[in-house]
Amino acid sequence: MKGKIISLIMVLTMLISLCACSNEKPITELNFACKYKDSLYLCGQNQILKFSNDLSSKEVVYTYNIDNGFYISDFLFFDDNTLYIRLTDDEETPAVKLVKVDLKSKKSDPLYKESQDFIYGVPFLIGKNTFCSRAKKEDFSFSRPSLIRLDTNGNETVILKDIYYYSFDNSRIYYMTESDSKTIYSCNFDGGDVKKVLATEKELISFEVYNNRIYYDLNQNADVYVYDISAQKTVNLGSSFYRSALFFNGKFAFASEKDGKNLLRIDTGDYSITKIQQTADNWSYCVIDDWIYMKSVASQSNETVIYRMKTDGTLLEKII
Repeated sequence: MKGKIISLIMVLTMLISLCACSNEKPITELNFACKYKDSLYLCGQNQILKFSNDLSSKEVVYTYNIDNGFYISDFLFFDDNTLYIRLTDDEETPAVKLVKVDLKSKKSDPLYKESQDFIYGVPFLIGKNTFCSRAKKEDFSFSRPSLIRLDTNGNETVILKDIYYYSFDNSRIYYMTESDSKTIYSCNFDGGDVKKVLATEKELISFEVYNNRIYYDLNQNADVYVYDISAQKTVNLGSSFYRSALFFNGKFAFASEKDGKNLLRIDTGDYSITKIQQTADNWSYCVIDDWIYMKSVASQSNETVIYRMKTDGTLLEKII
């Protein structure tokens, strides 16, 4: 009986663990707006602000000293007490700092360990592991970075080498290498189980992967393509928007229109495109639930203004 009880406890523990993993948001990227534990967070005027979903309450979570010459461009939550923040200055060739902030002590430190040998890229947070690119300083002009994983103690593990571009989807890493820029491969989070996913006739510029579909663009071609991995089918989405401006939300992808200030909504099922009329200028935007958040920066005062509207273009409102 004792053995059966122990076995039952082990099974329950595994089930609880699996449920926790399935409910956990698998990927978190830096952005000027995010939703964390049912609260809305925005960065504006060099502060991280916390709002209730109906915007009825607001509090300042963190303020960065603007006298240092840098401002907060975007951020993400590592946990309840830790932020990752990207800081940028106003120079023509902007300098970038990636820092980790302890919200209890308000102390900020470089996100990555100081190194005379390496340069680190923008972090992606998956579970409690941080993934980022890392290149040797002496080889930086020749690219050839590695994709590394950092655990909570800062220990670094090289997952992939010779990486030109990468994206995450459904517990897989999708990537192309410096030596083979016409092929997209995938592997698991430890770098194993490598599979060839897509081969193109022309060189790839870059791509994004969402819900088992690869959105990509090619050299010497203004069109954006989408490849359905399951159906092994490619569709040309045309050249009315930039692939680099894509944001995803459920069954829709959103992109900025090239020849206007409107947004485009792309149905990821039939790939039909709907124009969303926009009455507010935006410098950048992101999609959270069924809201589109838009940020603009006043050219004279350099103040940040953030709006939001429903994903169908209705209910436009100014937040800050």
